[in-house]
Order: sequence, then structure tokens, then C-alpha cells
Amino acid sequence: MSDRRLRRHSTMRTEADAVVTDSGPTDAEIHQGWMQAMLTGDFEAAWRLSDLVIERRRRLGLSCADRPLHLRWVWDGRPLRGTVLVRCHHGLGDTIQFIRYVAVLKERGVERVVVQAQPALIPLLARSMPEIDALVPLGEAASEEPRFDVEIESTELPHALRTTLDTVPAAVPYLKVDPAHAEPFHRSQPALKVGIVWAAGAWHPARSLPFAALAPLADIPGVALYALQRGPERAQIFLPGAPTVENPDDDSDDVLDTASLIRRLDLVVSVDTMVAHLAGALGAPVWTLLHDAADWRWMRDRADSPWYPTMRLFRQRTPGDWASVVHDVVRELRTRAEAPSPACGRGSGCGLRSALPALPALTLPRCRAGPSLSRVRGRGIDYAPASAPLPAAASAPFSFAASEASRKRSRSPSRTAPVLPVSTPVRRSFTIWYGCRT
Repeated sequence: MSDRRLRRHSTMRTEADAVVTDSGPTDAEIHQGWMQAMLTGDFEAAWRLSDLVIERRRRLGLSCADRPLHLRWVWDGRPLRGTVLVRCHHGLGDTIQFIRYVAVLKERGVERVVVQAQPALIPLLARSMPEIDALVPLGEAASEEPRFDVEIESTELPHALRTTLDTVPAAVPYLKVDPAHAEPFHRSQPALKVGIVWAAGAWHPARSLPFAALAPLADIPGVALYALQRGPERAQIFLPGAPTVENPDDDSDDVLDTASLIRRLDLVVSVDTMVAHLAGALGAPVWTLLHDAADWRWMRDRADSPWYPTMRLFRQRTPGDWASVVHDVVRELRTRAEAPSPACGRGSGCGLRSALPALPALTLPRCRAGPSLSRVRGRGIDYAPASAPLPAAASAPFSFAASEASRKRSRSPSRTAPVLPVSTPVRRSFTIWYGCRT
């Protein structure tokens, strides 16, 4: 982190702490302090402000029953014990981002977790999360109010569980699809399969850009575009001169269908909307395009996200400047498309290389049938494809330095576990298991 960013972080933390110790901060001051703390990654300061808000509500007997559902608070500060009802009152993306905390609740001894979620997400959550003891639909589809000891809204879970920047539960994938519905596409020519989303919800138009603005992506040799956009904005693919997409007739609004399609792709390029969260929760490589005043969850001055280890962030430099964002994406995508690699699908290893674009090369042993990647593990990554072939060492230059501890962990002379450093923008280490195919 640069000196400038360190100074900004220190200043923001001081301001947030000042709000906490002030005997009578206004709601606006609390909100501003909370936003500043979250944008700089000082979650602890934000939670102290949230504690202050809960205490004030309790003291004044405040109610939110007359507010719209997404503006209501739920948790009253009580310990999360017994049966906990997690209500999902915000958007689909919010539910996808924070549903990860269900597993944390179970780890911390909660006996039963009931989730009240949007009907569109229930099939995916039911398939993915065995930690959920009961799923009930939100809204008009709900038959009756579930019983609970403590209730909490999904976006309140990081506060209740005292998440810090270093303890974000970032293991992916935590959402899953049927492997039979995620088979790689078969194309006559190898291509980097890129899913695109250009429009967010109408309530926040600054997050969206015209589909035509992504036309330069279609001009990159070796790239095939797939539209993941849903809703009325999808009609833009049929406008005269619009970039060509490979799936013009795929107009399903089913979230599970979208998730299955994402798992068949090499990369997702999306504005800040549900699909970006979905790709990140599936452990798929995703590049998220952010407007200049991005939401607090993406923080400031970062090209990565602690919430999703396979995500990269591309930010506007000035308000409304999508041209520079698209330029940056095109430059990175062109480099990716031009990189020599064997023709393979999302399920056979290409997805891994897309998720970790800055991996240094590896030297693998000479194998008659070629080496085979069997597992990659690291903070937030646990990738174990059934088959993930890499180029034989004889045909490509690779190098690595396996640590002594890694060698000792190996159970077979033909298998090692090199610790592989990853450079910007994903600054983490990964351990790779591989062996010769027979």
C-alpha cells in the first residue's frame, strides 16, 4: 500500500472513531463514518458505529415497520443462538454475497439455520448449501412465518460475526451447479469464451453502460462473446451493428440456468450486478466493471476483492468514463486471448488459468502422457477438476521451486506440492498437486 493510501486509511479511521466517541452524532455523521470505514477496509470501525446505531434504536424504541423491506433493520444485537432466521431483504446479489455466512453460523454453534430467500435463488441455494436447514420463499410466496429464536438480515451478518478484512470467509465455490449442465462448449475453432453483462438494475443507472460500448471485445481475435444479460436490456443484442454473441436465443431468466452457463465459460465480464456476484460465488473468473462511486463492498483503490478471490475490478477514472474501463478490459483480454494454450473448456483447466492470470510458469516432470493437474488450493481457492491437462514439459518452458515442507507432504515420489506465488492483482499463494497421466 502506498504512503498516500496509508495516510488516507489513517485519516478515515480517525474520523470513524471520532463519530463513535461523540456523545451525539447525527444519523448523517454515522452513515458517513460507516461508509468511510468500509471503503478503506476498516471493518472494525464500521462495526463500532453499527453497535452505536443498534444501541440508539433500543434506547429510543425506534421502529422500521413503515419502511420498504430493503430499508428495514432486523437484527437487534442479540447473540446468534438456537434457531436463527436469515432474512434476505435486499437484492439477489446481496443474498449471493452474504449467504456464505450460513456456514460460519454453523461453525459457531448455531443449531438450526432457516433462510428466507428470494424464490429465484431457492433452487440454487438448495443445491449448494447443506448448512441451510430450511429454505422458505420471501414475499407473497411465503405460506407462513417460520419459527426462530433470533432473526437477522443477510447483510447484517458480517457485523454480527465481527468480520475483518482478514477474516472474510472467501472460500469458493460456495454455490454449485450440476456438473452435467456445465459441460464445456464444443466449437470448431478454439476460442476464449467470455460472458458479458452490461446493464445493472434501473434503480442505479450509473452502474450500466450500453451494449454497443462493449463492441471492441468482439473485435479481439480468439474471443467468443456470450450474453449473460437478462431483462429488457438484453434486446440490445438485436440492434443494428451490435456485437455478435454466440447465444442470441438463450433468454432464460432462471438463475440456475445462468449459473450453469457461467460454469461453461472461461471468463465473465460484468457490471456491478447479480451476475458478478454469482460468478464470484461459483469460483469462476470474473472481471467486474465499476463506476467511479462504487459501492462500499468494493472499497477504494483495489483491483481485487477480498470477497471473491477469482474477481478483478476495473474502475472508472472519472464519472461516466466507461471508455477507459473498456480500453483496459480489451488490453487485458487481448493479452489473454493471444497467450498460447491448448484448446480446452471451462471444466478442463482453462478456467483455472483465467482465474489466476498472473501465475508464473511451471516446470513439470517429463511424462509420456503429459502431466495432469489434480488440485489447486490456497486462501479462497479449492479447485479440484476431474481432469485438467497442462502442456507437457517437453513442449513448453516452465519453472517452479517446491518448498521442503511441500515435498514432505507428498505421499508419492511422482507427486509434489510446489508453493506457487501469485503476483498482482491476486496476491496470494497456491499449492498445486500434479502427477503423470498413465
